[in-house]
Amino acid sequence: SPSAPPHKGVVWNPRAAGVGMDIVQGIRKLGFRKWYERKLVEAHAFLVTGFLALILAVAFLELRNDSLATTERAADLLLSLLSLGGGFVAWLRYHRIMVVVEWVAERATCPHCAAYGRFRPTRETGADNDRDDRLPSPTELPQLEVRCRACGGEWKIDPQH
Repeated sequence: SPSAPPHKGVVWNPRAAGVGMDIVQGIRKLGFRKWYERKLVEAHAFLVTGFLALILAVAFLELRNDSLATTERAADLLLSLLSLGGGFVAWLRYHRIMVVVEWVAERATCPHCAAYGRFRPTRETGADNDRDDRLPSPTELPQLEVRCRACGGEWKIDPQH
């Protein structure tokens, strides 16, 4: 099946993104609930990493004292800024994953029987064959036609609505 369209999102590791699968393939292979759970774990791992990077940045700032040479102070400041940058990137990845995953989760309830997360994709439209290892924003996702596993009802998960 075609993969998600090219986009300008935050770059992410395709292995961490469902073992190299895009969103549609991940839901097809794992089912929505397991895919959703894995994405939440991945997102929160980035959140914890970002928090630890911020603690590391503060620790490097604390290392600066008057007894250190100027080059050592500069190195500590540089390490602190790098840690701060790493924390910011981790937070951006956390936020982007959560936005997309929650957007899909909000549309995962069958309108016919109200079963949550019990669907399988039957068709996707609006996707492009160009593979890009970025997490798309909700408006860049392909339109999915899904079928409820409980009642057989069909509905669309449409990024334009």
